[in-house]
Amino acid sequence: MSDNSLMNLGDLAKPATTLIEKVADATGILYEPTRIKRRAKAEAKAEKIQAEAKIELTDIHRRAAQRWIEEETQRQESIENTITKAIPQLNEDADPHAIEDDWIINFFDKCRLVTDDKVQDLWASILARESDTPGSFSQLTVNSLENFGKRDAESFISLCRFVCYVNSEPIPFVQNANHEIYTQTGIDSEALVHLSSLNVIETISALGGSRGVTRPSEPRINAGESITIIYFDEKLEYVNAGKNQDKLGIGSIAFTSFGKELLSICENKKVDGFYEYLKHNWDWSRIMGSKIRVEDDKIIRT
Repeated sequence: MSDNSLMNLGDLAKPATTLIEKVADATGILYEPTRIKRRAKAEAKAEKIQAEAKIELTDIHRRAAQRWIEEETQRQESIENTITKAIPQLNEDADPHAIEDDWIINFFDKCRLVTDDKVQDLWASILARESDTPGSFSQLTVNSLENFGKRDAESFISLCRFVCYVNSEPIPFVQNANHEIYTQTGIDSEALVHLSSLNVIETISALGGSRGVTRPSEPRINAGESITIIYFDEKLEYVNAGKNQDKLGIGSIAFTSFGKELLSICENKKVDGFYEYLKHNWDWSRIMGSKIRVEDDKIIRT
């Protein structure tokens, strides 16, 4: 741990103190849980007064010094907010010391510029998960998240509410992005194209023009077999009772690796009516002439 640390760790649990020590050792960033920012500002002001007593400062020097103090105070506050939010999420067996120094340095170089509360929540969750299981998040994900703002975070979280799992693969089920089941949560074609530009999803022409990406792979179901679609605690079984191999119609978008990593830290809640929408409004048919019927929690293709 750094010798010049200002930390007052108190009764923080071991994983928390380990994380704070790791951050200080890797980056030189000091974190004080008691959050005595007024003292820090007062000390900075005192140092400035002492400097002015020794040398003659021009007005532009004074303005530059004040700007630097305010910018660094804001960045330190963003860093401390992120750490503070991450600490309660740490598992008891977390091992922050195992995080690579380069990852820590890059992470805090990016998160120090984040001021929005909701976006800071994402950064904090990533820091906590990386502390629990080092290597969970790539530096590419951290770098990509740098471009996220409040609106982006809200749109992504809304999209994640439509995620179903097929063969353990998370898939955002979106077929008609302008249906009210989506638009009432803030998801529409424009939002999806924007999320695609942030590289969290891939979209195809069904959303309003080809974007030069490959259609998400559709699971295949042999004749006489079935596949299960899981939406939170509800299960929908798709049964291929026909004579030919079928494709499961999963919609028009898929998560990128960045999107999947972000999904893993999002706490989502169901969209009321979406499970019923899948059963009765989703176009499951992929073979010409096939017929679909619904029986309880089964979609049967004949």
